[in-house]
Parts: sequence; structure tokens; C-alpha cells
Amino acid sequence: MAKKRKPDQPPASAPARPPEPFADDLFAAEIGGVMETDLHGLRLDEARAEIERFIHAAFIAGERAGRIVHGRGAGALRQETHRLLAAYQKNGIVAAYRDAQDSGQIGGVTVFALSTGK
Repeated sequence: MAKKRKPDQPPASAPARPPEPFADDLFAAEIGGVMETDLHGLRLDEARAEIERFIHAAFIAGERAGRIVHGRGAGALRQETHRLLAAYQKNGIVAAYRDAQDSGQIGGVTVFALSTGK
């Protein structure tokens, strides 16, 4: 007779899922308490300069994570934010980034973790 398991438990044969890299830093950025910049009202060229200034400031300050509020709109600011974060990730400054997962922030806020920090 097979042993019954509780519905909220994964099957015994399911492999353990490794934690998302920098999950703690990304979660901290999502709930606040980290440096943040808001791009609302900025043109794309202004937003690009602000994102670069912000990432450099956070990195120099030794922050572990940050938040970029770009809003939903047409998605141009989000795309540029992700493009720049990907470039900084390739250069080793940004360790990870993603859209915020909170229902009120999805698509309007991007959180990131820096490669070095306090």
C-alpha cells in the first residue's frame, strides 16, 4: 500500500530546486529599503543617463541591490532598463535582475542585485 502524502508536499521523487542566485538581494530590493530611482516623466535619453548614474552610485556606495521604477506605459523605459542592466551584467557589475514579482509592481518596477556589496 502506497504511503499517502499531504497535498502541499512535493512528491518524494521531485529533485530539490536550487535557490535563485541572489534571491535574497532581489527580494530585499522588491520590498524596499534599498536605493531607488524613478524614471516617470523622463524621456528615453534622460532615463538612460539616470539609469547609468544610479547603477554607478549604487555600486560605488557598496549597495547590494536596487530598484528602478519605470512604470508600465508603452514599455520603452522597461526595455531600456533591461538592456542597460544586461550590459552591466555582461561587464560584471550587475549580478542579476528581473521584473518585480509583487502584483502591484509587475511590469512597472525592475529590481537588480550588484555583483559586489556590503
